[in-house]
Amino acid sequence: MVDTEFLKTCSHVILVAGEEQKLTALVGRILGRNPANNNVIMELTVPTVAEPDQKGASLVAGASWVLSESENTTFKACGLAAGNAYDDYFNKNYPFCNVRKATNQKMRLTDALRSARWDVVTIQQASHLSWKKESYHPWGDILVATVRQLAPQAKIIVQQTWSYTPFAAPLSKWKITQDEMYARLDDAYRDFAGAYGFDLIRMGRAVQEWRKRLPVAYGERSFGGDVVGGRHKRPEGQFKRGADGKWIVDSDTTHLNERGEYLQALVWAVKLLDADIERLSTHPDCVTDAEDRLMRKIAREVAR
Repeated sequence: MVDTEFLKTCSHVILVAGEEQKLTALVGRILGRNPANNNVIMELTVPTVAEPDQKGASLVAGASWVLSESENTTFKACGLAAGNAYDDYFNKNYPFCNVRKATNQKMRLTDALRSARWDVVTIQQASHLSWKKESYHPWGDILVATVRQLAPQAKIIVQQTWSYTPFAAPLSKWKITQDEMYARLDDAYRDFAGAYGFDLIRMGRAVQEWRKRLPVAYGERSFGGDVVGGRHKRPEGQFKRGADGKWIVDSDTTHLNERGEYLQALVWAVKLLDADIERLSTHPDCVTDAEDRLMRKIAREVAR
């Protein structure tokens, strides 16, 4: 039995889907046709080591459900929650690995573009090719044409990627420095976006500004505060001694780490949503108050 008077005092209702696949039917079955509170958050499950098979609707299916119910007048699908993700939270070596596995389901681009009425579609070049201007054509042009055909209402925005840390082996192979990689990818992205008149999310610029203003100081066994590198590993596990006794990198050297993902979220929030990020009352534990202030300042500047 549902206590309708109690529901009226709540801001949202969280429904536990369990093994349920038909989420809209679940809402009607529990809340009825005229719910006392129609702000619904659906709690789904993710696979675990003990139970590797998905139980009930997946997070991917749930995300599609939220979008598909955007015009429902009976209830508002406000979002999702992962009910059994607590074990991921305490996984220090790979946090939220089960959630990542649950959402990392392959879908063809054409199917994704058809799956909802998208307001914005972002595109980017693969980072290892981003500094090569010639690599953007003709594949970038084909991608733009595909988006325009299958999601003509969507605004296309280009995200600029970033240069690697000095520890990244490809830099030595390519015989370029971190700064040279950034200068060349910046030129390539500007050229591609400018040719189409697309807005550019200057995440690469944000990373460069962070490195300059912090400032980042790479060490023998340290990423020096960079927002790139060392992903999903504690500082003491990011480097190891090689056969010759010297320290060598033993972690990611090219992707945003957890702090970088927060900086990226700030940049995207300002650029795409025109969000007032100064109203945020908290920040991740991996970021200090001073670093948070600098990140917000950089995000506002590069998103202009």
